[in-house]
Amino acid sequence: MKHLYEDVYYVLEGRGSTQVELSTGEKHTFEWGPKGLFAVPLNAKHRHFNASGQEKALLVSTTDMPMVMNTFHNEAFIFDNDFDFIERSGKAKYYTGEGDLITVKQGNHMWETNFVPDLSTIELKSWGDRGAGGSNIMFVLADSSMHAHISEMPVGTYKKGHRHGPGFHVMCVSGHGYSLLWFDGEEDFLRIDWKHGVVFPPADRQFHQHFNTSQSPARYLATGVGGLRYPLTVDKRRSLIGLKPGENGAVSTSIKDGGDQIEYEDQDTRIHKIWLEEMKKNNIEPKMDNFNTT
Repeated sequence: MKHLYEDVYYVLEGRGSTQVELSTGEKHTFEWGPKGLFAVPLNAKHRHFNASGQEKALLVSTTDMPMVMNTFHNEAFIFDNDFDFIERSGKAKYYTGEGDLITVKQGNHMWETNFVPDLSTIELKSWGDRGAGGSNIMFVLADSSMHAHISEMPVGTYKKGHRHGPGFHVMCVSGHGYSLLWFDGEEDFLRIDWKHGVVFPPADRQFHQHFNTSQSPARYLATGVGGLRYPLTVDKRRSLIGLKPGENGAVSTSIKDGGDQIEYEDQDTRIHKIWLEEMKKNNIEPKMDNFNTT
């Protein structure tokens, strides 16, 4: 198949392969397994194969298909269009699990590729602004406008609360924990417990905060439409990059400075108490003493 919308695939379970055929006749095939991440260049022919004759392969896809369908409302244009986006095909190594590190600034470093074999092992970069020794990496996949990034929380820690616009999907990659979600002015929190296989989308401008309760670092993947290279909307640019030269994205800028992040010292006093109870239940030593929590 081929089409004029973009996908980011995350492998939940099973093993298989994907074959991509470019307009030049060049073909690339890569094999994927659990916790693999990949994208196919726009409008390139491709097909997916399940490598097992007995077990299913389960993939989750984040896509801009609804936006494209609503824009053109013509299936023939979307699925039978021969326009060639060969410039998006990427280097040959992008189909083998290799890529290029593009250093920008803390929190915005990018890994450009088409295929990541295992998100649980890819090297991340420090992102101190989001709190408690966390790390992350942003992805540019098949030079698309789709967003994907992975973040990690060390054992005995949690991230700062923040909010942003709609369209982000959060998926646990490794470890386990929970997230609290609430709208400004609400008295109660919505709690979501997560492990590998769980996905949840924070709503538009809904505060949310992630907590590691496992005895190993916890990683989660966030996907959406509009990434660091191609933000698409003013809201995405404000959240990820900032609107002015040298400005940080709103998700890592304190609400006291006009951003959308709640610093530890400003969070609801119940939040840290709830987390301490979880640490006790899971027999984990808290490691937040140096981060001015309340």
